[in-house]
Amino acid sequence: MTSVPTKAWLPRFALLSSIWGMSFLFIKVGVESFAPLQVAWARVALGALVLAPIVLRHRAKLPQDKHFWLRLFLIAALANSVPFALFAWGETRLSSVLAGLVNAMTPLSTMLVVTLILGDEILTRRRLVGLGVGFVGALVLFGVWEGTG
Repeated sequence: MTSVPTKAWLPRFALLSSIWGMSFLFIKVGVESFAPLQVAWARVALGALVLAPIVLRHRAKLPQDKHFWLRLFLIAALANSVPFALFAWGETRLSSVLAGLVNAMTPLSTMLVVTLILGDEILTRRRLVGLGVGFVGALVLFGVWEGTG
């Protein structure tokens, strides 16, 4: 296994982390002037504005299958629209830092759901250790020993 020098990936990782984390700050600023559903809609619309030129440049053909679009609609509602609206609503009551930390729990909860409910994945020792380390890391970031304030 070859390792990539830190110099190669670290700047891109730092940029991606900054962009990812800033979204919660932008949500917090947005809900001061707009309703949570408007902020959620703006996030989806901005994402579409970024992706549309890419699709057009690559001349990608959109699927014609109605079942595909129905499944895509359901996934978009459950994985994007509802969470975006809930995060915007949540940030009317919580800090953007806490919202970002809650979002960091997404991979952990996804692994639990997929393993326990769907049964498509096997919870191996390595995955269990990773899940435990991630959970403990989240508890440390939440500062549970200080309370939630």
